[in-house]
Amino acid sequence: MSVRFTIPLSRVFSLGRNYPSFVINDNLKKKQIRQVRRYCSTSGSGGGKKFRNDKYCSECGGELFPVSTVNNGNKFYHCKSCNSVFASTVKQLNELIEHPVQNRKLPNPREITQFLDKYVIGQDVAKKVLSVGVYQHYLRVEHNQAQDKTAQIEGSLVNPSSIINIYSSRDGFIDNTNSNNNTSRRPIIQGSTKDDTTDIQIDKSNIILLGPSGVGKTHISKTLAKILDVPMALCDCTSLTQAGYVGEDVESVLTKLLINANGDIEKAQQGIVFLDEFDKIASTSDNAGHSFRDVGGEGVQHALLKLCEGTVANVKSGKKMAGGQQDTVQIDTKDILFVGSGAFVGIEKVIAKRFDERFIGFGGPKNKSENILDKGISLKEQNDRRDKLILKADQDDLIKFGMIPELVGRFPIIVPFHSFDKSTLVRILKEPKNSLLQQKQLMFTMYGANLTFSDDALEEIAEMALNRKTGARALRSIIEKVLQEADFDVPESDITEVHVDKDCILGKGTYKYTKKSISPMPVNNSNNVKVPQTIAL
Repeated sequence: MSVRFTIPLSRVFSLGRNYPSFVINDNLKKKQIRQVRRYCSTSGSGGGKKFRNDKYCSECGGELFPVSTVNNGNKFYHCKSCNSVFASTVKQLNELIEHPVQNRKLPNPREITQFLDKYVIGQDVAKKVLSVGVYQHYLRVEHNQAQDKTAQIEGSLVNPSSIINIYSSRDGFIDNTNSNNNTSRRPIIQGSTKDDTTDIQIDKSNIILLGPSGVGKTHISKTLAKILDVPMALCDCTSLTQAGYVGEDVESVLTKLLINANGDIEKAQQGIVFLDEFDKIASTSDNAGHSFRDVGGEGVQHALLKLCEGTVANVKSGKKMAGGQQDTVQIDTKDILFVGSGAFVGIEKVIAKRFDERFIGFGGPKNKSENILDKGISLKEQNDRRDKLILKADQDDLIKFGMIPELVGRFPIIVPFHSFDKSTLVRILKEPKNSLLQQKQLMFTMYGANLTFSDDALEEIAEMALNRKTGARALRSIIEKVLQEADFDVPESDITEVHVDKDCILGKGTYKYTKKSISPMPVNNSNNVKVPQTIAL
C-alpha cells in the first residue's frame, strides 16, 4: 500500500518573501538546490502516486488553485476543500541561483589615499592607516554578509528524507522504507565538504584619531564620506548623555546613520560612525572623590560599550506612527565601524611621564623628559616634541587620560596626527581642491572682480595662524578679517581686481584696486543719447 505525502512549499523553502540575492558560496552548489526542488515534485515513498509542488494541498490532499494578486511576483495557492492558503517561494530561490549579484569593485588603499591627497595636505601616516581601515571594512562586511546569508540558506535546505519523516509522523504514518533505503539518500548539505574558512567571522577594529586641534581629523573623515559606498554619520560627543538625562542618548548616533542611509536598515548596518570630540567624554580626574554621577563622561562611555562591540539596538527611525509616537527599528551594530576623534589635550604630559626615568641618590643623570614641553623653547620645537610623544601613545595612556579600559579595548587602532608647520599651512591655502583661497576667489568672481594674493602675504598668514595654536582653523579667521573691507567695497562697484600683499596683512597698507575707467562719452547726433565706452587701465 502506497501513501502519498504532500509538503507545502512554504515549509520546504522557508526563505521569506523578497529575500535578497547574493553570491552563492561554493559549498552550496546549484545542483544541490535543484535536487531539493526536483525532489518536491516526486513521491515520498517508492510506489505511491506522484504529487506536484503546486497541485495538491498538504492538509487534505485537495487540488490547489492559483490566487491572483496585485504583485505578480508573489504566487499564492488556495485549497477550496479545506480553505488553506499556501505561498510559493521557489521563484526567490531561482533568483538566488540564476541571478547572483556580482562583487562590487572595491577601491584599494592606494586609490583611497590618492583621493584623499586631492583634498587633504599632509598627514601621510594617518591617510594610509585610514585607507587600510576603510578597505578592510569593505572586505569584512562583504565576507560576513555572505557568511550570514549562506548560513540562512543552508538552514532552510534540509534533507528531503527527514522532511518526509516529519510530516509522515505528524499524520500518523510510518515510512518503513527508511531503514532500507536511507543509505541511498545522502544529505544534501554535508559538513565534510565545507572549507575551514567559511565559518570564520572577521571582527571589526575601531579607530581612534589622536592629534592637536585643527590638524584635519574631522576634515579627513568628511572627505572619506565622498568616496565611500556606505553611509557615514558625523556625531558630536559633547551633546551625548547617559540614558534618562537631558541630552542625546548614544542610540541617537545610529538614528543619524539610518537617516543618512535613507531608512535602509541593511545599508545602515554597514556604515561608519564618526564620533567627533571623543575626548570630551573622558571621566574627570577628581570623580572618585565625589558622589555625583558623571552622566556626560563615564556614563556615556559605559553606554557606548555594547554599541562599539556589536549589539542589536532599538533605534528611532525618525518616522512617527499613529498617535504621534516615534517608530523604532532594530539595528545590528556588529558590522558598523566606529571612528573616535579627539585632541586629548594634555595627553602628551601623560606620555612623557611614562617615559620618565627616575634615579635614587645624588649624581644621577638628569631626567630627559622633565622639560619636554618647556615654554622657553621655540614654538616649532614644542610642536616637534609633542608630535614625537603622540607617536608613542598607546591604550594605557588613554586610560590614564580618563577613558575606561573596557571602551579603550574596543578601539585597537590609534592613528596619530602631527602638527602643521608654516610651509604646510601655505600649501593648505593653495593646493587642495576646494581650498580656502579658491573659495574666496570664487566669491569675488561673483562680485565681479578678481582676487589675488602675493607669496609673502600667504606666508605671513601662515605665520599668524601658527602663532594662534589652533591649526588650519585659524587660516579662515585671518583671511576673513583681512578681506572685510574688500567684501564691503567690491560688490556692484567699478573695481575689477583686488590684490593683497604682505603690508595689507600686517595692517601697514591697503588693498591694490584696479577700477574701470570711463572715457568721455560720445554723443549720438541722431537721438542725443550718450553711449559709454569702458576702457580697462
